[in-house]
Amino acid sequence: MDTPLITIIILNWNSLDITLECIKSVFGLNYHNFNVVVVDNGSSDDSAAIIRSRYPQTIVLENSENLGFTGGNNTGIRHALHLDADYVWLLNNDTVVESDTLSRIVATAESDSTIGMVSPVMYFYEEPSIIQNCGCYIDWKDQKLINTTSPVESEFWQMQMPDRIWLWGTALLIKKTVINDIGLLDNNLFAYWEDTDFSVRVLRAGYRNVVDLSAKIFHRTPVPKFGVIRRSPHYFYYMARNEYYFWMKYLRGINKLNFLRNYIGNVIFQAAPSLQINNSECAVACFSGARDAVCGVTGRWIKDTATPRWLKVAMTLFSWHPHFWSVLVKGDLSGVLRDIIKKVGTIQKPDA
Repeated sequence: MDTPLITIIILNWNSLDITLECIKSVFGLNYHNFNVVVVDNGSSDDSAAIIRSRYPQTIVLENSENLGFTGGNNTGIRHALHLDADYVWLLNNDTVVESDTLSRIVATAESDSTIGMVSPVMYFYEEPSIIQNCGCYIDWKDQKLINTTSPVESEFWQMQMPDRIWLWGTALLIKKTVINDIGLLDNNLFAYWEDTDFSVRVLRAGYRNVVDLSAKIFHRTPVPKFGVIRRSPHYFYYMARNEYYFWMKYLRGINKLNFLRNYIGNVIFQAAPSLQINNSECAVACFSGARDAVCGVTGRWIKDTATPRWLKVAMTLFSWHPHFWSVLVKGDLSGVLRDIIKKVGTIQKPDA
């Protein structure tokens, strides 16, 4: 029996060195029926030419501008369909794969016709014994995305609520039939939340999303220190904007009303770390994302040339204990009291 043809899509944007390491690991796979499509998203570092010269067996497609995670990968997906691939594997360029990663996830996908997408377990590149993510589900009632680093918990979730499992886009194996049924990634999102949105569309088309707990990749995301990972302003903008876009797209009735009540509190909470360290650029990006969300702005972020006055006032107000404001805006009075008690408890009493 012939093995399925896999098109591996690797998106590059001015990240030549890490992309080359990813490609090197891919060509070490023990699964042999695949081709590699590198989509260059308008890089300015001559990435495309260098990748062609180093790995002439790859197909390098060049976008004239940065089309984001969605637009870049959609370029690759269209080409994969032209190549008549049975599966598309969206693989972040900041990952390294094991030799058996692809063979394992393909075997899982082939084992059941109801499986639409498969993801391996993600480990930290810098701490390869530590799991970054091995499963997620959607809490529709409380409008939350729940993640786990526990394989036991992930297995339980997949058994008990297969209709709510969503997968990270970091290393996403997608059946061709799924793409034919539901289409491409949503370009309105540009970056972030696109994998959650696509996962929901897969579920609603009657397929399952599965984490293969026997397969692994290594992802370059830094290991969090004290629960914090430093991010760019673009991250904060798209996370705030696309959170609104996603939930408002899928929620109905009272759940939509509950989300609207909580959304601004969520935005303040996301901006809180930046406000506390006076990182105005990231805080502005977060609140700008919320503003554009409500105004219906989609696609690539067009940054303001100057910070609006109302935003400066809001940031000044919320910079005083932003977590307090977050729970207050959400109407969580018990949370406000807990926050005050915690704050008071940190005050040192004078020596007797």
